[in-house]
Amino acid sequence: MHKAQGRDAFPCRCYPEIERDTDIGWAHVSGWAQLNGTRRSLSCVVPARNALPALRDLLPVLSDTLTECGFPWEIIVVDCASGDGTEELISPWCELPGYRLLVLDESLDRASAVVLGLEAARGDAVMLLDAGCRRQLPMLNELVTRWDGGSSIVYTAPDSRSGDTVVHEATSLDQGAFGAADGQVAGAASLLLLDRAVVRDLLD
Repeated sequence: MHKAQGRDAFPCRCYPEIERDTDIGWAHVSGWAQLNGTRRSLSCVVPARNALPALRDLLPVLSDTLTECGFPWEIIVVDCASGDGTEELISPWCELPGYRLLVLDESLDRASAVVLGLEAARGDAVMLLDAGCRRQLPMLNELVTRWDGGSSIVYTAPDSRSGDTVVHEATSLDQGAFGAADGQVAGAASLLLLDRAVVRDLLD
């Protein structure tokens, strides 16, 4: 992923309208942190432009899938100057814990939108996905499980032999996951999970 300017260069409207990101609530899995003795968390970044129908289909299923994974979570939609009413219809979701929306008046390329989302994300792992990736959500749990087991980069991509979408691991974004960060591995519907240390290196 190439370096891109973030929220300082591209001001945006943020939902919920809270001054500090640290004041925004997580969607918590009841009793999970107490039972496991950890506070690790997940963020999902969804760049979107004029993708309202796909977002309507994605968000309920994504929230259920994240809850099943067992970690406190947040979903951050980065709306790149959509003209289809995304802000008006998605912003009310942000009244619920775990949902966030960043709205840009200027259309950005996908990589810049991803950087905005990465800067806003607070999770110990950050998942990058597209609004049209609903069919791959059953694989999300496996990505999270592999991250929880110690993998720092996990992503979906077609198998070189069968063509079926499968889960891969990498130690750097140069090993195939690089394209997933820009939506070029497995088409526009790839999933990419990055450990917080990897996100920190990307943003430095």
